[in-house]
Amino acid sequence: MPLIPVACHKCGAPLEVPGEARYVTCRHCGIQLEVKHNESAAWTEQIEDIKEQTEELVEQVAQLQYQNALDAIEQDWESFIAQNGRPAKLSKTLSSFKMCITVAIGLYFASQTGPGMPIMATMAVSLGVGIGIYEIVQANKLEEAKRRYQHRKASLKIDDFRKRATSGESFSPDSTRCD
Repeated sequence: MPLIPVACHKCGAPLEVPGEARYVTCRHCGIQLEVKHNESAAWTEQIEDIKEQTEELVEQVAQLQYQNALDAIEQDWESFIAQNGRPAKLSKTLSSFKMCITVAIGLYFASQTGPGMPIMATMAVSLGVGIGIYEIVQANKLEEAKRRYQHRKASLKIDDFRKRATSGESFSPDSTRCD
């Protein structure tokens, strides 16, 4: 088995290691080293440095996956808002108020005498109730979507992404859903 000359990454002491060796301990300074090879050279790296670099990479991957998950949730929410209206536009209280006003207008028309008044009263009441019910349903839909959105955001924990990154498990945006 041929020996390969390498130098200790920490103290520079000359070492000779078997060609297939992946790890070695320096006889001079006692540090544990990983033996690296390419086509033309061999060298050593301090195992602690590799561990620190790996931990830094795991943290960076976890942070990126966490931010991607937050971004996916925000995009879903913005898409929902674009399709269904802003929260300020949809309010059960405001919808109920508008419905009461149109019903009151309809009742006012109903109390008037004259041709077409009962038809106008019926139309005003029907329109008010119809629009009010529609807006209340839409407001409920928005409230439920907002609750899911907030739950999805709150359920994201950076430690979960660190565990995934450490284990090599990949991130899926669907894993952030709280349906």
